[in-house]
Amino acid sequence: MSKLIRFSIPSNVLNWIISFLTERQQLYKVGSKLSAPASINRSIIQGSGIGPTLYIAMKSDLTTLGNCNAIIKYADDVDLLVPEHSTVDLSCEFNNVKD
Repeated sequence: MSKLIRFSIPSNVLNWIISFLTERQQLYKVGSKLSAPASINRSIIQGSGIGPTLYIAMKSDLTTLGNCNAIIKYADDVDLLVPEHSTVDLSCEFNNVKD
């Protein structure tokens, strides 16, 4: 939500997006059995009309710490590439991008 607030989005649209993303739940069905609902507090809803735009907003500021490391963003996925001889190790890069 904090990333969305930084964009010039009209307040009524921002409130709609926040409402769309909060208090979501999911459950699983295996055969005829249903799981208990579980809260979802992260991620973008796949298949929604606004999903691609939200993905761009959420991932647009991802950068690597090391010059030879790379982030590849495609559709709804992010790959982090850290060569063996990087000046910044994988765990530092992962901590940098996971938030």
